[in-house]
Amino acid sequence: MRFVSYTETMEFVMSSEFGRTFFLLGTIVVLAIVWNGYYENRFNKTRAWTIIAVFIAYMVSFLGYRYFTDHIEVHMSHQPLYTILAAIHGTISLTAIVLACSIFAQAPAYFARGENYFRIHELRSFFLVILWPLALISGLLI
Repeated sequence: MRFVSYTETMEFVMSSEFGRTFFLLGTIVVLAIVWNGYYENRFNKTRAWTIIAVFIAYMVSFLGYRYFTDHIEVHMSHQPLYTILAAIHGTISLTAIVLACSIFAQAPAYFARGENYFRIHELRSFFLVILWPLALISGLLI
């Protein structure tokens, strides 16, 4: 029986394939949170914040790993529009994360009063539902 080393584990967890799967699942979960809030009138702040915390922790780790292991330089040398695509992706992703944090911070007070935050703030909810998958798609392009 062969044991997997720490280095092999890190390489797998920080690989593009694992990252794409992680971000796809994260997108599905965030959209499910908004769906449940909007249509089912349910919001679990602990679950929402746990998802955001895990997502941010993985993103920081993923990007740090990619930066310090020169993966970004390799992509830049093979993809002429990498810098522009990365800037667009970063802007969309950061906006989506900040919007999700803002919504998840405000929603519990509304739900505690028996109001549906997602229905009252439909435009913000709509932007989150649009921005989060756009962040995923733009990330797949780089």
